[in-house]
Amino acid sequence: MSIGAFLKLLLIECNNICSINPIESDVDSTGDNLIRVFKKGVEKSYKKEHSTTFYANELHITPNYLNRTIKSRIGKTAKEYIQARIITEAKRLLCFTDLTTKEIAYELGFNAPANFSAFVKKNTKVSPSDFKLNQN
Repeated sequence: MSIGAFLKLLLIECNNICSINPIESDVDSTGDNLIRVFKKGVEKSYKKEHSTTFYANELHITPNYLNRTIKSRIGKTAKEYIQARIITEAKRLLCFTDLTTKEIAYELGFNAPANFSAFVKKNTKVSPSDFKLNQN
């Protein structure tokens, strides 16, 4: 693999860390455990579960409470956090694998490739195929 490819992978991962885990200061500990467990749950299940309700149920809380807590701590709703994780993985798979868009869509838990393509386009402003072409 070329140095350029490694650099792209590093930049994608850095973007993931910065957009999903912003550095926080002056944070009290109420809700920190909830956020930690939520992030672990997303990391474990994001390829199959995309809904805030799923993660809220796993934590035995309401989706509204989860959203409020996550938003107050990291500045994103739970849904935005989940979507950011899915987009990061989509970018990684598009750049560094030979999987087709259809295969990536199913890998990331989308029912149809068209839904995946619309999701990527909405979140990156380019289609998955255009994203892949622009990375090479």
